[in-house]
Amino acid sequence: MYTSSTRIQCALNGDYRSSDHPNVPVTLEQLVADAVACRGRGARSVHLHPRRPGDGAIHRVPVEVIFEHNDAAAVELARPIDARVAVLERPRLWHGDARANWAVVDAGLAVGVDVRVGLEDTLIGRDGGPAPGNVAQVAETAPRMT
Repeated sequence: MYTSSTRIQCALNGDYRSSDHPNVPVTLEQLVADAVACRGRGARSVHLHPRRPGDGAIHRVPVEVIFEHNDAAAVELARPIDARVAVLERPRLWHGDARANWAVVDAGLAVGVDVRVGLEDTLIGRDGGPAPGNVAQVAETAPRMT
C-alpha cells in the first residue's frame, strides 16, 4: 500500500543516446530541463549519467540487478530481494528492466516503497509501444501513488 513517504525517482538517460530514443537527454541543458520538468510532474529525485563532451561512454561503476523481463516473474524476484534488504531499515527503490519495469513499479507502489521510472530503465511504454519521454513516464506514474 502506498504511504505518504513513497517517492518517484526518474532515471533520465543511462547508456542511451538520442539516436536510441528522441527524448533521451544528453547535454547539460537537456538533463537540467528534463530533471526540472520531472520534478514538476512529481519526481522527488533523478538518476542520471553525465557524459564528457563528445564522449558516448558512461564513466561509472554500475551496481544493478537486471531482472526478468516477464512481468509476473520480475515482481516475484523483487519481493524476496526487498525482504532481504528491508532489515537494513533504509528506503528501498524498486525498478525493473524493459517492459517488466512497469509491473515492478506498480508492485512497488502497492507495497509503499520508492520507485524509479525513466528511459534508462525502459524504452517500452505501458502499452507495449515506444515509451514516452522521462517527464511523461513520471506523469503517468504519479497518479498511481494515490
